[in-house]
Amino acid sequence: MSKNKVDHYPIMLSAAMLFAIAVMPGAVAPGIVGAAADSMGLGETQLGLLIGLYFAGFGIVSATSYLWIRKVNWRVYSSIGVIMMGFSWILAGMMEGYPTLLFLMFVVGIGAGLFASPSITILGDGTEAENGFSWMII
Repeated sequence: MSKNKVDHYPIMLSAAMLFAIAVMPGAVAPGIVGAAADSMGLGETQLGLLIGLYFAGFGIVSATSYLWIRKVNWRVYSSIGVIMMGFSWILAGMMEGYPTLLFLMFVVGIGAGLFASPSITILGDGTEAENGFSWMII
C-alpha cells in the first residue's frame, strides 16, 4: 500500500468522477444544441457560439490554473465551481433570452474549469501519474 494519500482508491475515483462531471457538457453538446435549436429556433452560428462559450470558459480557467492551483484551497474552488455550474444550468433552463443564455453557458464553463483543474492535479499527484490520468479516460 502506498504512503501517498492521493494513491488511495476512493480519492482517485472521486477525482475522476468530478472531472467526468466537468466535461459532461462537452460530451452531451449535441443534445444541448438540439434542445436550444428546437426551443429557441436558433441558427447554426448561434448554436456554435452557445457551446463555444462553454469551452471558452472551461479553457480560460484550465489554461490559467497553473497560476493558482497550488496557491489556493482546492476544496473551496471546487465547491464554488460545482455551485456555479449547478445554478447556471438551472438558470439556463429558465431563460428565454439568447444573450443571457450565452452568458450562463460561459459561467457553466468557468464553474466546470474550477473543479476539473483540481481533479486533474489530484490524479497527477500520485506516485504513478499515468495511472491517475488513465482514471480520467475511463
